[in-house]
Amino acid sequence: MAKKNQVEDRKPLIRDAMLYYYLEFESDVISGDEIKRLLHYADLDKVPDRVILLNDIYQENMDWNQLSNNKIARLISMFIDRGDVDFILNQVQLKERNFKIREIYWSLYRKPELSDAFGLDLDKLSKQDAYKLLEMGHQYFADRINISKYRFNTTEIYNIVKSFQFNRSVMEQLKTKLLEGYHISEVLIATGEDNIDLINLGKMNSSHWVKTLEKRKTLFNLCDLNIFLKDDVYHSIGVLSIYPDIQILHDYVKLNYKSIGDKGWEILLTQFPEYVKLCDVNTLYAGTWNKILKNQPELVNLRGFAKTKVEEPQED
Repeated sequence: MAKKNQVEDRKPLIRDAMLYYYLEFESDVISGDEIKRLLHYADLDKVPDRVILLNDIYQENMDWNQLSNNKIARLISMFIDRGDVDFILNQVQLKERNFKIREIYWSLYRKPELSDAFGLDLDKLSKQDAYKLLEMGHQYFADRINISKYRFNTTEIYNIVKSFQFNRSVMEQLKTKLLEGYHISEVLIATGEDNIDLINLGKMNSSHWVKTLEKRKTLFNLCDLNIFLKDDVYHSIGVLSIYPDIQILHDYVKLNYKSIGDKGWEILLTQFPEYVKLCDVNTLYAGTWNKILKNQPELVNLRGFAKTKVEEPQED
């Protein structure tokens, strides 16, 4: 009796297994009418997306309204990719489904103008949904969302402007003066002086400036050299490697040479071998000294090998 009950209990599982097996693997050997009957009994969410996508008979005979929002959204993305999204749009009343942005994110990423078909009111978005759409970087959304009414945090502001490749019209609608120094560095590298009125250069430290000037040498006129005179001498060396004739930074390096580390000496001696008189070369790591010698081989005899460090410094 117990065995019989076990079989009875498993009948629905066995039936479903056979049903979905035929739908997925045997559709080419069963008739159209049989497929229609199978589709009538099937939970269409359990039919793999690719099976529906590649089978015209399924597409024409299934009840699309049975599908969950997630299933429909995935299929729409696939139909967009194959250039036939109008077919699925004609099968489902999307505006009645109350889609969440997270469900249709990739569909909108591929085709932002579908926001209307999905029934999205771009004037009534939550801050989170507005951010998700703007972060896509589509001008379609920038033109239709009232960006300035949202109070985005610093990271969100940066991600949005970066997505729009630091487009000025987008930046003007955001509180970009809240951006931090490392964000501002990226803005300057990408746009030069075009947007300096929209950012706060005072938030940049010496490290941010070195990174910026390495990529945008013409921005030197924007940099306040005094910030280097209050910071690690390493950053002054970084600027000198770009602009070798800044005497005030040379003076600062000479005054603070005792605090220069291996990486700093590598940069400095590679470009300015005359600084070797201030350096105890025997305290440098072997790897650092070898890199210096590749550019300044005339220094080879200055090192006493008895004091050579063989351990390499850890990279930051």
